[in-house]
Amino acid sequence: MESYLAVKYGITMTNNYLNSAGSTIFTVASPYNNNIIGIARDDNSSLLQRQSHNYDDSARVYLSTLTANNTTNTGSFLTNNQYILMGSNRSRLRATSASVSEMPLGLFSRISREWKVTNTGFTGTFNWDVTLESGIGGLNPSDLRLLVDTDGNFSDATTHSPLSGLTFSVSGNTVSVSGISITMIPTGTTRFITLASSASTTPLPVAWLNFKGYAQNEGVILQWNLASETNNAKFTVERSLDGIHYEAIATITGKGTTSQQSPYSYTDTNPLVATAYYRIQQTDVTGESNYSSVISISYTSKRPTTQFTVFPNPARSTDSISLSFEGTTPAYTDYTIYDFSGHILNSDKLKAPDTRIFTMNTQLIKGVYLVRLTGEGVESKFQKLVIE
Repeated sequence: MESYLAVKYGITMTNNYLNSAGSTIFTVASPYNNNIIGIARDDNSSLLQRQSHNYDDSARVYLSTLTANNTTNTGSFLTNNQYILMGSNRSRLRATSASVSEMPLGLFSRISREWKVTNTGFTGTFNWDVTLESGIGGLNPSDLRLLVDTDGNFSDATTHSPLSGLTFSVSGNTVSVSGISITMIPTGTTRFITLASSASTTPLPVAWLNFKGYAQNEGVILQWNLASETNNAKFTVERSLDGIHYEAIATITGKGTTSQQSPYSYTDTNPLVATAYYRIQQTDVTGESNYSSVISISYTSKRPTTQFTVFPNPARSTDSISLSFEGTTPAYTDYTIYDFSGHILNSDKLKAPDTRIFTMNTQLIKGVYLVRLTGEGVESKFQKLVIE
């Protein structure tokens, strides 16, 4: 009785579905234990279900033509004890980085949601509707494909097109697949299905592969990669101190439409000296947008921590005067000696800037001087030098 009511009213149970004879017609197991619906004829329990749909109407399964209710549907089962039941993994009704990485060659994208379908005694054809997430427009029915797999890993799934006898149609964001037959889901088997596209002109849509970042002396480096892009207008780099309130710090132009992987990067040259949160907002040409994951990056100093000492100091004019570095490996390339009037007395390259001690070439008379270290991308440092 529980299975009868569940199939009749589209109620998802936590235990297996049984027919009137007590045989299992659908095994409930994660992750395909969500939104279970089905069509069935079981004369012993007076069950004649020609159409069914999820509570949110995101998926429908039916015979013949979908009508306002089950009673007015004119579809028929050839014999008694025929069942098609299906449950989903409740994933996104759009393409994701994970779904795009798991599909056969020759396809542009596929949605992340998958369904397990069990055929018990069914010998006809049935139809299936899927309503995709909002913001996915411009679907071309001729580009759509039904993927059918035996184990749920769609990398080696069978791709079915209109050449397989299917008819694809689109109304708004709802895709209808008509003519699913026992050549695709044979009687007495369980298969896994999902929806895919063979062309970039039918998006399912921008697919993020990764988003990462790290701190360096010059700032915070952000890098992200897309599996594909469709009508991608721009990226907005956003930063937050608390992970809640974000500010836009940069805009990067997108590549429009491409089926190739697209790497992007941005350097935050004025990062927060703290743990900051970053995310990327992607916006397409219609104004629809979505976000990457959020990453946190700790930035402890805007400048190198290198310190240097001039020795001996005070020194005599005949002394050999050296620089001694402490802290991180110095990024300095030049030194300059000034008198206190600002005149340059000596300037030269640090011949081995990665060493810790460097001897300067000096010929100074008695007085007070400034030694300046410089380098590309680093803050200049000064030390006073006294010649006695």
